[in-house]
Amino acid sequence: MSRTTAPPPGNGQAVDPPARAWAAAGQALLATLAARLRDPLAGGAAGPAAAAPGRAWPAPEPCRLELHAPLPQAGRPADAVLAQALPLLLEGLPPPDHPRALAYITAPVDPFAVLGSLLAAGLQANLGLRRMAGLACAIEAQTLAWLAELVGAPALRGGLLLGGGSAAGQTAVWAALARACPGWHEEGLGARGPQLVAYASAASHHWLDRALRLAGLGARGLRRLPVDAEQRLQPETLARALAADRRAGRIPWLLVAHAGTVGSGAVDPLAALAALARREDLWLHIDGAYGAPYAALQAEPGGSDRLAACGASALADPAGLNQADSLALDPHKALHQPLGCGALLLRRPETLPAAFADAPPYYAEAEPAADPAPDPSQCGPENSRPFRALPLWLSLQAAGAQGLRASLRAELDGAAALRAALQASPAFVGGPGALGVQTFRPRAGGDAAVGQLLARLRADGHAALSAVRLAGPDETAPAAGAPRWLRACVVQGLGSAPEGLARLPGELAARLDPGAVGD
Repeated sequence: MSRTTAPPPGNGQAVDPPARAWAAAGQALLATLAARLRDPLAGGAAGPAAAAPGRAWPAPEPCRLELHAPLPQAGRPADAVLAQALPLLLEGLPPPDHPRALAYITAPVDPFAVLGSLLAAGLQANLGLRRMAGLACAIEAQTLAWLAELVGAPALRGGLLLGGGSAAGQTAVWAALARACPGWHEEGLGARGPQLVAYASAASHHWLDRALRLAGLGARGLRRLPVDAEQRLQPETLARALAADRRAGRIPWLLVAHAGTVGSGAVDPLAALAALARREDLWLHIDGAYGAPYAALQAEPGGSDRLAACGASALADPAGLNQADSLALDPHKALHQPLGCGALLLRRPETLPAAFADAPPYYAEAEPAADPAPDPSQCGPENSRPFRALPLWLSLQAAGAQGLRASLRAELDGAAALRAALQASPAFVGGPGALGVQTFRPRAGGDAAVGQLLARLRADGHAALSAVRLAGPDETAPAAGAPRWLRACVVQGLGSAPEGLARLPGELAARLDPGAVGD
């Protein structure tokens, strides 16, 4: 019988005792996870955790881990190791699908992706070289194509899966730099380096600063531009900056626009910015790490109205994302994948080898490759690459486009319920917010009231919120004394229950000092 058709262990094949113990422990572990978590793409509660979710924030008591315990000298049975580890982990870490886990844009994981992660780890496919993992590379290519189809950007023909949205964005920046400086791969920035300037809004994520520092351009190579009251970059603001820099002898080369900023979920006017980028010969990178998947809603009746209602009408225009030179999105956010998976989609995938390709002597095989496409290790910063596509590939098939859109709709509906309740609340005033993100603060008490509420939530675990400072009009960054806003991020998929989120402002108000509620 061939290796591909052999029955799995347990179907009559002899299996040694350690393998049987490992399999039994693994089955028990999966059963524990299945009882604890609910499926964010299929809905429904998987067990008591959904009905009585407990803490949304880690408990404040000290960690029970014996930090100074020595490395065990003798091995221990698999069931004993897990029996000790599971209570520690399940009590010390709140469930990711908690209905009030709203602090960050880190979504609960689709169970199919959990299985895909287990399978990918067991297969240990290395996607650095096609000759080592041609099938896995093909699955990654298909997964990227499905993502482009999902978000309505068929012009983005290929790319890579990397360690996250930051890694995807950094890789795009280095590809764009190779285009702006044709000799960069061999000679570095050369004389053009000090004149190069990239553009982004005051609401940009700090991955961009890191990418430019690592490329040798430094902080002066980035022009941060003011945003409007809803944290969006306007084309007129960009046009004025471009004209001023060109008059000063500088060389514009990169624009980073946003489909869902990290602070407030804001979506820039993508189609207008894309048109301006084309006229000015700028590489347009869209940071859609959080918000790009919501563009999938444009394909269904009423989807455009739903996107407009949550401040993201730019995602309903197919001339937005589809006009990008590169687009980054984080499947571990709105697509409910494990952490460590960021997608980079490109209009011209051949720009990646121009930035990254080399010929190391330890890859000296003489025979031609079956697939003439460049190896993935020649298209990005990683050499050995894990099989990141497998969990996402399985999830996309299990949920289908309809299931994914249902999950995205539920998140926007939950956020809309929270937004409406905050607007009606006498205790809070709302700030900027789009997609599933909403900012707000107590009506009185300033930053002190924000800090007190966060401290009380972390003590009792009722809900998890975070705090953010936002840039004001005409500011290129939040001022040092800018007020702090509470931030709630609704990313629970079909578990984003509007009725529970509508009650949250009242539950939070009960934790405020009387003076923070205002008149």
